[in-house]
Amino acid sequence: MELIALLVVILIGALFSGLVIWIVGKMGMGLEVSGFGPAFIAAIVIAVVGGLISWLLGFLGITLGGGLLGPSSTWLSLPSF
Repeated sequence: MELIALLVVILIGALFSGLVIWIVGKMGMGLEVSGFGPAFIAAIVIAVVGGLISWLLGFLGITLGGGLLGPSSTWLSLPSF
């Protein structure tokens, strides 16, 4: 049952990421996407590469904050110049 839930979460995340990539492509900001299908595939590739990088870093003992609060807490702890 956990595998099905994981797959559903991945699918929903990929759909939203694909939608964002497609919308940004429509805004004419330098990103060109020929449709939602290629944007969805790009979102899946980005997610897989990100997951592999996170896994490899974890394997090496380097951990990164997860979720929305992990990166923002890192940014907030940086000294301001």
